[in-house]
Amino acid sequence: MMDLAGIPDEPDLRERPEEQIRELAIADTLPAFGRILLDRAGRLWVERVPPLPVITPEPLPVRREPTPWDVFDRDGSWLGTVTTPADTHVVDIGDDRIAGLRRGDGGVRVVVHRIERDTGQD
Repeated sequence: MMDLAGIPDEPDLRERPEEQIRELAIADTLPAFGRILLDRAGRLWVERVPPLPVITPEPLPVRREPTPWDVFDRDGSWLGTVTTPADTHVVDIGDDRIAGLRRGDGGVRVVVHRIERDTGQD
């Protein structure tokens, strides 16, 4: 049994929602991008942030919609955009595959997606 003798009496915070909202610190700006990852070939992957991020709570933060990533080569030239599936937390990027974690009914599982490149040739 827990001894609560030393804990001050606090009113239930659920009874004061307006006060809680007024006390929230709200940023004036949003970040321009999310995570930055480096793949095995040295390309930089920059995760775009949606205007209002919809992200699940920790410990495995994932977006509920597909996530665009801008990819740059070693010289900083933009190579294109790759969109990863919703509910996938990217953990590794190879030359032709992206590995991620996905939370589901059975817990967290590893998923691997193939990267399809547009060669510009029809």
